This record gives sequence, C-alpha cells and structure tokens, in this order.
Amino acid sequence: MIKTWVNEVVIGLNLCPFAKSVFESKLIRFSESALLTEKGSADFFLDELAIIQNADASIISTSILSFNKWAISFYDFNDFVGWAESVLEEVGLDEHFQLVVFHPQFHFEDLELHDRANLVNKSPVPVIHILRSLEVELALKEIKSGENISFINQDNLNALTEGEIQKYFPYLFES
Repeated sequence: MIKTWVNEVVIGLNLCPFAKSVFESKLIRFSESALLTEKGSADFFLDELAIIQNADASIISTSILSFNKWAISFYDFNDFVGWAESVLEEVGLDEHFQLVVFHPQFHFEDLELHDRANLVNKSPVPVIHILRSLEVELALKEIKSGENISFINQDNLNALTEGEIQKYFPYLFES
C-alpha cells in the first residue's frame, strides 16, 4: 500500500524531487507494522532505526515505516514522532538521521485544516520516513530550487482538479 502511494502520489505528483531515483534504484526500505499499541510501535521504530543505522547507504538509503493498523490521531502520532526524535537526540543520531511524519489527518500548524498544501504529508496510514541527513544535504545542493520545493508543491496541489484530488488521495474520502 505505502509503496504504491510513494510511487503514484509522492513520485507521480513530484512532491519530492529526490524520491524517484532512490525508488527506482530500490534503495528505500519499506517496513509495515500491524501493531496496534504505542509500545509495539516504539519497538518497531527502534528496530528499524537499528537496521538503517547498521546498513550502508548504498544498500538502504532511506526507510519508510508504515503503521497500517494503528488507529492513532494525527496529534498523538505527531507526539509519538516527537518521542522518536528525542530518542535520536539521546543516542546521538540526530545529526545522522531526520524524521518526516505523514498521516491521513496531517496538517501544518500555520495552515487551515483543508488547505491543499497539507496534502504533501497526507498518507493512507501513519508513516515515519527516516532519512539520512547527509543525503538530504547533498540532494538539496544538487537542485537549485531546493528552498522552493514547498512553494512548487503548493502551486501544483492547488492546480489539481477535485477529480484528481479524489484519484490521488482516495483515502481522504473513505468513511
């Protein structure tokens, strides 16, 4: 499910200009959890962090963790990701890895709930993306408009028709 979402939405809409090459090179580790509790999800995160930390970047560039069965609100999941970030800091990995949160109810604090710019981080299920900080820095240096990615995404998402929104984000319309 998440692999399809990355391919069709993230890459298909070019929401992340770095995703396509890593995806096509099979350097993304996709890990799905069916756990339903915070404790189980915390262990899942720690296990995945150990895997990416111990893997060479030429084998696993990035890791996408999906929490397929965990019914958790965006705010609670955001708090969970805050805990995960504090773990990175406590063990001295915050300079090596960074986390990006995705959730079906995602919204940026400074935007209205239904602003289309929020779609950039809306996923079918809760997701944590573990990125290698060095690779992010290098990728941003390679593209001239790195600082404009969010503005480009906002323009592209605002240009989508309602039909396209329903096509790319059907999980937002399910009851």
